[in-house]
Amino acid sequence: RRTAYEAKKEVEAILSYSILKAPFDGVVTAKFADEGDLANPGQTIVEVENLRQLKITAKVPETEVGSLTTGMPVLIQVSASAAGAPLKGTIDQIVPSADPLSRQFDIKVLIKEPGQLLKPGMFARVSIAGKADRTLLIPREAVFLRGQLEGIYVVDDQNIARLRWIRSGSIFGNRVEVLSGLNPGETIVTAGMANLLDGQPVEVQP
Repeated sequence: RRTAYEAKKEVEAILSYSILKAPFDGVVTAKFADEGDLANPGQTIVEVENLRQLKITAKVPETEVGSLTTGMPVLIQVSASAAGAPLKGTIDQIVPSADPLSRQFDIKVLIKEPGQLLKPGMFARVSIAGKADRTLLIPREAVFLRGQLEGIYVVDDQNIARLRWIRSGSIFGNRVEVLSGLNPGETIVTAGMANLLDGQPVEVQP
């Protein structure tokens, strides 16, 4: 027969499993179960964010990933701080396999002490130091989407707009890297693409 002491210890042991402890100080940002609910083993109960140390997932084209290493410094710009100085971070992880469709690799960027501007779920632009000057960059507004395809209009020597499909890479502020489909020195259209057709004459403005 169990004694009252044994029964008490069993109840205390069961109750100890009802206390959830995070390995860091943070803020609860999502709750997936309420008091009194039946929880299954492995079920997520709450989501906790460590606001003093955030990670950003960014995509890097296959032409650039080979030159990246963990610990490399990067610059981060978020819309909330567009007018201010970019935040600093480091590459914490490089995922070894590429996305089969985009042929881009995910990297994890660690930001310590992000301050008050950067919050979980925000959109950010990541710039890798020393990469922008070696790439072909064009204004982001020059690129348009048609389904899964990225297009631009190139102006030829007769001032005729020619539709060109491209493959883009990293984003550097308001400019985007072009991996293929455009040659250095070619003239592109940066406004009015919605009403433009392939083969249509255009007026080039300086």
